[in-house]
Amino acid sequence: MSIDLKQIDLLRERVNVSYEEAKEALEKNNGNLLDSIIYLEKTNKNTSKINKEKFTQSLNKYNNYKLTISKDGETILKLNLILSILIGLFTTPVSLLCILTALILKCEFKIINVPSPTTSCNESINLSKE
Repeated sequence: MSIDLKQIDLLRERVNVSYEEAKEALEKNNGNLLDSIIYLEKTNKNTSKINKEKFTQSLNKYNNYKLTISKDGETILKLNLILSILIGLFTTPVSLLCILTALILKCEFKIINVPSPTTSCNESINLSKE
């Protein structure tokens, strides 16, 4: 059976693969779209789901870390580490000035792991829908 571009495009719409991988899967499955999707899932060529899972796992892992700034044992600031990094990236000159000022005032910087009762972003989203 000859494989045409329409079939390849249809497979690529459903599964995140290259043209070459889509063509190969269709050829191995005689142009059958469903069998090609199953083949790609079994050979782990569908990376979109895997990448989403890895991103969610990483986000959940680092979501419990907090940046704390304290002076004389009293906590001045406690922020989520991911949020701290984003603020630092988007406001670099101001952030550097604040860090320098805190260091001059002999503040202590710590990154601590504070486990939260909800560890999964997906669980949080599902709870809000109910």
